[in-house]
Amino acid sequence: RRSRLSDPEDVYNVLNNNKGTDSVEGIMLDMSQMKRDLQLDADTFKRMPNIRFLKFYDSWWRHKESANVYVSSTLDSFPNELRYLEWSGCPVKSLPPSFCAEKLVKLSMPDSQVSKLWDGVQDLVNLKRMDLMRCEQLVELPDFTRASNLEVVRLDDCVRLR
Repeated sequence: RRSRLSDPEDVYNVLNNNKGTDSVEGIMLDMSQMKRDLQLDADTFKRMPNIRFLKFYDSWWRHKESANVYVSSTLDSFPNELRYLEWSGCPVKSLPPSFCAEKLVKLSMPDSQVSKLWDGVQDLVNLKRMDLMRCEQLVELPDFTRASNLEVVRLDDCVRLR
């Protein structure tokens, strides 16, 4: 079993059919290479607790119609080992309450539907970069009190953020 998934068909098969395992450490999916929409269940990531790298992106941004990622309701679990999270156009309103962002170094979710990332205070001591550009539903930022290494925050065009 491979620890890194990047072939669009492999990623689709693992995520759409809930076939992830604890050996998966990284997923990189170019949505412009997908032939069909991807449906995630609430517990899609539950079987993959060791993911450190998760990237959903579109290399043909604005050039052609790409497949979409849909989430059935909310995500109930998310890997706490995540160090790199990039999910352009993320469809969820917030990350799961159980998600621990302590190990995150980069969080990039431009063009997403998030209204807030999470509730409460997270120990963001490792976070260096955060990109939430064009998140038009974003109304609340996380508490950055413990984000002592934060270097870059991108909030361009977050029109509801006050």
